[in-house]
Amino acid sequence: MEDGIKRPQPDLSFDELYKQAQASALMLENVGQSILDRLKAQNPEMFEGVIFEMGPIKTRDRALDKINRDYGGDLRQIKDLVRGRFVVDTPEQIAVIKQAIIDDLDIDSMKDKYAEPSSTTGYRDLFQLQIEAVII
Repeated sequence: MEDGIKRPQPDLSFDELYKQAQASALMLENVGQSILDRLKAQNPEMFEGVIFEMGPIKTRDRALDKINRDYGGDLRQIKDLVRGRFVVDTPEQIAVIKQAIIDDLDIDSMKDKYAEPSSTTGYRDLFQLQIEAVII
């Protein structure tokens, strides 16, 4: 994340972007699990029961709807086609995982919904990451 500037997706067609997102899912799963495995090796008691899990890739219809509704048709702005999460029990676990992600990965943007969760779902996320050229 350079000076808080959000980067757009590469200038690709929707089909190319969606295909790249599908390929990025395995990379995200490997990266997330690798971070968790390392943290569990360093502090097994703290990370007992913590898991990393992938969400489904956003459907084509949902992605196109979001691009048109939220971004005025600019498909370079969609950044959540691929999703994964760490399921934790404590704020301390969040802090350590957050720092590991900051240290290890190319962060596109941070929006701390942990501090201010969604009022409708209670969902809390922290990052948008860039893996290779696709922001996920």
